[in-house]
Amino acid sequence: MPDITATRPAAGAPIESAWGGGVHDAVEGIQAGKATVTFASSTASGAVVVTFPRPYATPPNVVASIGALGNYWGLVGGITATQCQVQARSPVSIASGSVDVHWVAVGTPA
Repeated sequence: MPDITATRPAAGAPIESAWGGGVHDAVEGIQAGKATVTFASSTASGAVVVTFPRPYATPPNVVASIGALGNYWGLVGGITATQCQVQARSPVSIASGSVDVHWVAVGTPA
């Protein structure tokens, strides 16, 4: 991507066509959200499928963070152009409950 800092547009001004589609794709290619992972009785993990609001041309890069205090960690897998699976785990079994998972996906829009 070319260096565009010197000719950055003012807020509210239209983007020059010379900037190309790269700027649009970079902005439109960022999506984020929150999902809830529910733990069933006596398990140490749970999972949720996150469907992206807008599909990507190819599988994006996805990062997830557990929005709870304690010994939880998250795993992201099964990433496609339209969804991914986020799993939350705890090192100890818990009776039941849920944790929020915050995710960010970055890729090229379809």
